[in-house]
Amino acid sequence: MKTETEETTDTFEYENNPDKTTKLDNPEISQDIALNIENINFFKRSHRMTKAISLLFNSSLNPNERMNKKELMLIWYELNMVDIESITFILPAFINLEALYLSNNSIGVLQAQKLSECLVYLKELRVLVIASNNIGDEGIKWISTAIKYLKNIKTLNFKLNSITQIGAKFLKLSIKNFRYLRRIELGGSDLLTKNTIGPKGAKFIGSALKELNFVRKIDLEGNEIRDKGLSGLKPAISFNRNLKAINLSKNSITAEGISILSNILPELKFLWRLDLSYNNLSTISHYNFFHAFKSLKKLKLLNLSGTNLNENDLAFIFTNHSLFSSIETLCLNENNINDEGAEIISNGLENFMSLKSITLYGNKITDDAFEMLIESFIKTNLRRVDLGHNLFTSNIIKTIKKYKDELERFQSFNLRSEINEKLNQKLSMSRKSDILLQ
Repeated sequence: MKTETEETTDTFEYENNPDKTTKLDNPEISQDIALNIENINFFKRSHRMTKAISLLFNSSLNPNERMNKKELMLIWYELNMVDIESITFILPAFINLEALYLSNNSIGVLQAQKLSECLVYLKELRVLVIASNNIGDEGIKWISTAIKYLKNIKTLNFKLNSITQIGAKFLKLSIKNFRYLRRIELGGSDLLTKNTIGPKGAKFIGSALKELNFVRKIDLEGNEIRDKGLSGLKPAISFNRNLKAINLSKNSITAEGISILSNILPELKFLWRLDLSYNNLSTISHYNFFHAFKSLKKLKLLNLSGTNLNENDLAFIFTNHSLFSSIETLCLNENNINDEGAEIISNGLENFMSLKSITLYGNKITDDAFEMLIESFIKTNLRRVDLGHNLFTSNIIKTIKKYKDELERFQSFNLRSEINEKLNQKLSMSRKSDILLQ
């Protein structure tokens, strides 16, 4: 989920807005036109684009030609070995290239090895994105060796590439050279290709990052780093006190990990986004929780979805609202929150004056607590609410009609149920269906 702040905006705008790319899908496009487009972008390969790519990477082009292109996107192109060989031949001519995007291309070890032959020439490269491929540890070894002398790197994204602690060790050797590195992204939760660097891998990454001080974002979602891995990351987080976004979702972190974080997070005065979702915080110490968050005065987004919070945990959060006075987005999805938990939220919500978005998707809230929640929502500055996939029935339509005028101000208000089609049908017939079924 995105906040409205620039720093936490995802790098991959094109994934959500394909219109921002330039689609070279005309097979008759001329070589001159292809080489004079300001930003050369490809989005979702089709058979009609094959000639366009061959024109761009034609082997007759002089590799010494000075091309002033700043950005090159080859996304969802399913590059084969022939494509990679063509790219390897011509890419060194892009001497001023600053950003290279190669996501979703099924790049494996052999393609990564071939690609590494030309990456070393891209001295001005600042952004390298090879996400959602399958380069593995062997592939990351080739890539890391090639880029370790590219001193201007600011963003590295190797999400979903089947990288383990072995690959993390190779990455360490290159990362420590990137004095201006701002983003390191190794996350992702796809079971087939997710990275699993583990505790040792986290220690390797932490060791490399502690020598830098410009890092703003660390994404290690789904890497199974566990509590021990947090200890390995501690030096990196401590040395990069200007961190603005940390994603530790799905890492088997427990209450012990929160204890470790309680000694690290207070130093991050500028942290805007923290994702701890889908870890097991069921035995969390409220003392550690308090000390972890007491200094985070700029925190905008907190994701605690799927962390097994109980009523006592909710009571702590919603009675210590001063800890979270800056939060604009709070995610509490899939926490088995029942009507008692909903009452705790309702009673404390009005004190969260900065809160603009709350998500309670996939909990166990029933009709009995629905009106109480609605009444608390309309007293706040909330603009986006997600109550989808709870235990509501079609009886809540009466409450929706009762508060229809107050609900008009919400930008989104989701009540869709994956298990109650009757409710969905009635919502579709209501005047608020454009909001309530988002």
